[in-house]
Amino acid sequence: MPYVAITLLVVCCTNFRWSLSQWLLKNLITCRVPTKEQIADQKKREHVQAIEQNPSLRKKSFKKTDGPEEQLMLIPTAPEGLLQRVFFSEFDRLVFFVSVVAANLMLVQVLYLVQPEKRAQNGGVVLTCFAVVAAATAVSSLYRTQSNRLLTPAFERTLGQLAGGGSALCSLVVLFAIPSEFLDFELEQATAAFNKSLKSMHAQVPEIPVALLMGTLPIVAGILGGVAVAPAVRAVRCYMLATSPPDWAEGQLTKSFMTKASFHLNMVVPLAVVVLWVRPLVEQPLELSAELMVYLRAGATMLAGGLMLAMLRPQVQSFLDNGMVVWYENLHGTTTTSNQEKEKQAQYVRMHLELNNTMLCKAALQMFAPGVILVSFAALIWQKGVMTNELPADTAFLPAILFKSVFSFLAWWLCCMWTLASYTTLGMFRYGRLM
Repeated sequence: MPYVAITLLVVCCTNFRWSLSQWLLKNLITCRVPTKEQIADQKKREHVQAIEQNPSLRKKSFKKTDGPEEQLMLIPTAPEGLLQRVFFSEFDRLVFFVSVVAANLMLVQVLYLVQPEKRAQNGGVVLTCFAVVAAATAVSSLYRTQSNRLLTPAFERTLGQLAGGGSALCSLVVLFAIPSEFLDFELEQATAAFNKSLKSMHAQVPEIPVALLMGTLPIVAGILGGVAVAPAVRAVRCYMLATSPPDWAEGQLTKSFMTKASFHLNMVVPLAVVVLWVRPLVEQPLELSAELMVYLRAGATMLAGGLMLAMLRPQVQSFLDNGMVVWYENLHGTTTTSNQEKEKQAQYVRMHLELNNTMLCKAALQMFAPGVILVSFAALIWQKGVMTNELPADTAFLPAILFKSVFSFLAWWLCCMWTLASYTTLGMFRYGRLM
């Protein structure tokens, strides 16, 4: 029966996923500089309406309009127009996968509460497969956005490559140099359980050393670090504009108290995830049990990912609001007087706003994908961590503790890289290194 429900859920998500993806991005306010023709048409319509209300204005011509560079059009995004945008299909795919992962996780937990005696018999294979595929799809989507030569500057691509290499080297040092008394991901126990499972199937199979697992994980950690830097930097830019808008933007870009609090919380929770895995800071001083730590770490990781998903619309709107900042600064921050300079200035602003609007789905994907990865990892940690002592093997030869150990390290490392990139960028903003 649960698998029937899961199948129906997948069918429903497949049929209605476009509606959900469009709903997440519709009615966001985009900025555009109007053309001279659009301004003239608008003034004509306003003049006609004024004549209808006051016929005495019929012989008066309407006032001369300001130049295009002095006006700004605020246009909400239409659901129909989202389908043709760059990276919308990737964004739509991630919405589908994270919906299925969340629904499967809730379904498995409900089944555990209803039928606790069958907890050790249910390996959660469907949840495992969907969570792994969702995380892999999110990483692949982030890599494609970063490697896109048309919408990604060369500096950003180079920064991602350097961050990926540095991430792989640093994770290798962490795994081999830091003792288990400080950071313990139970990789030795996971390798022992995997070898035991292999021996039960083929007695002559040689044992796999833990060093092989510890040498393989930095490859994945490097990929995660490489694709996480650009989204983290963009998230900090959105955070700065949302929480500290320019003085002139009072009433235009000001966010509510709850929105600002959510932005602040979104910056803090990944750091809390990092701290929870450091044993001398939480587990040992508070004398918490290993089982409780699994729940705390999985819950914090789920909270971090869920916040990233929930903050999608405010973050993307903050990204689009940057267009208004560029328009205002070019209008009032320069003293150009010649018509030629004004035309060049208007052309620059118009092109910047067009690029900003074109990158809407790219920004949405960069804000959404890290949350999908963390939610998928948290689902696996929660599922496998609870089942570690009850279920010897999830499939034919993969122990639950192997999933728990591997994805615990990957979730912790992703939060490490996200926190490092976020707070470094935030410090550069605070000290005037970035604008």
